[in-house]
Amino acid sequence: MQVIKMLPIVIILMLLLTAFGLPLAKKKKTVFWVSLSTIFIAFVMSGMALNYVTQVGDYLLRIGPYDIPWGITFRIGYIEASWLYCLQVCRLW
Repeated sequence: MQVIKMLPIVIILMLLLTAFGLPLAKKKKTVFWVSLSTIFIAFVMSGMALNYVTQVGDYLLRIGPYDIPWGITFRIGYIEASWLYCLQVCRLW
């Protein structure tokens, strides 16, 4: 599987782990720079995902070995990728 197909999951996990790790930082300046860099990295990754979807098209991303009723399946299309990109733009703003 191509790494670029996993970007939506990586974005979610990266933001979640950063949110849990930020209370451990003691300085406000450190929290600001870590959160800003994480948001910028998520912005770049969502742009890469949108670029991939516009070039290749929709794709299904299965998490785990099970089929659709029991397993987790993400359908990443143009609407989902552009929505993810818009959320990242709003977060940077």
